[in-house]
Amino acid sequence: MRKTSMTAVVSVIVSITALMVPILIGMDNTFAVDVPAETAPDTAANTVTYTFPARSAGSSGPSSILFSSSGRTFTDERDGQVYRIVQVGGQVWMAENLNFAAEGSACYENSADSCAKYGRLYNWETSLNACPAGWRLPADKEWTTLVDYAGGEKTAGIKLKSTSGWNDYNGESGNGTNEYGFSALPGGLGSSWGNYGDAGYYGIWWSATEYSAWNAWYRGTYYHEYVFRYDNPKTNLHSVRCVQDN
Repeated sequence: MRKTSMTAVVSVIVSITALMVPILIGMDNTFAVDVPAETAPDTAANTVTYTFPARSAGSSGPSSILFSSSGRTFTDERDGQVYRIVQVGGQVWMAENLNFAAEGSACYENSADSCAKYGRLYNWETSLNACPAGWRLPADKEWTTLVDYAGGEKTAGIKLKSTSGWNDYNGESGNGTNEYGFSALPGGLGSSWGNYGDAGYYGIWWSATEYSAWNAWYRGTYYHEYVFRYDNPKTNLHSVRCVQDN
């Protein structure tokens, strides 16, 4: 993996722009670029990490961001975990469930293997502040934007789900086409008293929008192509997908 100076970064920006490669402006002092394999700076791995000047006190965002011909990643500076990120329409999403160990979160059935596969499950209050700097828990309307872009609630599920990892149901595959690289996985859900269920069958993600004093909106999908919208008690444990700040 190659690191470049800011001078080199500028020259790469110019050359990539000249080739009309899409550029995504990211968090504070960051950017990412979709790079075809034939133009990637590192022809062996088709990847490069750009490093940026030191940030001023109080600023947020990563010090570096990786991009490749097959996707981009973000490193959470709190714990060093690396997440794939993807642009779907005008939004930039993490393409993996959050796996930051915050108080008010847990691994499915307290299994570290489940956290590694599905990320952690969070109660709603914790989920509001669980995303790293430069990212946030998506509001209900932001989920709507994603689902609408993917064809609406009746068909978006199959396009957003990963191509593996979903259990079959009544002989029917639960996997999707992962058309946009969102890679939705069935992390299941948990309760405040330690019960868990439906991993492998259901994926459920919090929104930042309250339904009432006790409940909040979420989005979910399971073995078929639908994405459903409903509310659950804020004490429930659900997965978190972070969306990048505008």
